[in-house]
Amino acid sequence: MKTRVRILAASIAALAVSGCDAPTMPTAQGTAQPNASPTCPPGLVPVDLTVLRPDGTRLNVLNASDVKGLELTVFVELGKRGFQMLSTTDRYRDGRRYPEAAVIRYGPQTVGAGWLVSSYIQGQVKTEFDIHRSNDRIDVILGSAFESIRTPTEANQAVAAAGQPSLPPGTCPVPD
Repeated sequence: MKTRVRILAASIAALAVSGCDAPTMPTAQGTAQPNASPTCPPGLVPVDLTVLRPDGTRLNVLNASDVKGLELTVFVELGKRGFQMLSTTDRYRDGRRYPEAAVIRYGPQTVGAGWLVSSYIQGQVKTEFDIHRSNDRIDVILGSAFESIRTPTEANQAVAAAGQPSLPPGTCPVPD
């Protein structure tokens, strides 16, 4: 065990000297993410890249498709997968068209969680980061190309294929 600790320490020291990026550390959910600096430089907004389990993620489902009642079906299916379901809206209209399967809208507190939610939607998903959003809710806006909600196994495969959430422009990661 002492040998492994020495090798790990030497590896981290070598990375630091060589100027490589900081090593990643596993989170409680098992997803690696970069070590965050303790503070953001001036002008940047701190964001949370933590990939929560579904039971730590709060969702609103808004139906912008032409399929009446689709939001209720999706609300139930995401709830079955463990997400905290908050509200639904049928016939969501904000003057935009939504040709995608879904748009996932989130703010600084939910960057990692928004990334996770997008892996549960089959089809083309667009993510929209709102730097001014101040709550921990994520909006799932169902579009005209909505196909289905992935099974947990399919969602896990999508997460594995996608890698890690990335920082939106104008942000920096918050410390764990």
